[in-house]
Amino acid sequence: MSDKKVQEADTLPAWSIRGVPGDIRTATLNHAKKAGVSTGEYVTQAIREKIKNDRSGGKAVAVRGPVSMSEASAVVDMLSRLSGSGVELPSSLQKSAVSMMTKVVREVSKGTTSEQKSQTNEQASQTEGE
Repeated sequence: MSDKKVQEADTLPAWSIRGVPGDIRTATLNHAKKAGVSTGEYVTQAIREKIKNDRSGGKAVAVRGPVSMSEASAVVDMLSRLSGSGVELPSSLQKSAVSMMTKVVREVSKGTTSEQKSQTNEQASQTEGE
């Protein structure tokens, strides 16, 4: 960490995190000591590594594939609530929502939705097992 960042971190108010189990606290203290760094620096490194892994594809933010009507409805409801409470929605989020709704409309017009596809797959599995 650069000297400037250390100075900035030293001027910030103390921060505590509630709800961390005792075994996790103990493990964190032990690992920080083994690494030869402060507990705060160890936690910072761990969080940065987790964020980096999530961003690099360890956790997919967007799921591609069939969109269910219930999923689309939940997203539209959430966006409506956010918009209604005065939150300005980014244009990229608006475009994604429109794209998702277009996909659902296309599947419905074809007569297939992801719920119907999963039911069909379950029925086929049951038929094969009989």
